[in-house]
Amino acid sequence: MSPQRWDRIQELFAAALELTPAERTEYLRDRTEDTALRSEVLALLQAHEARGRLDSIADRLDASSAVPAV
Repeated sequence: MSPQRWDRIQELFAAALELTPAERTEYLRDRTEDTALRSEVLALLQAHEARGRLDSIADRLDASSAVPAV
């Protein structure tokens, strides 16, 4: 992957991250005709969202398994 392509992916990812999930696809469609580029950015956004959900679940599990001090 070229440095220019990676820069463009990062730029689109950062901007799309500020939007709601419902707005992201249209935003990306309006910003680039490159379907492969859009797919890459959407995949990164989905992975980012999934990681957030997994972190949240892990935090809740940690909290629920904590033994209270006596």
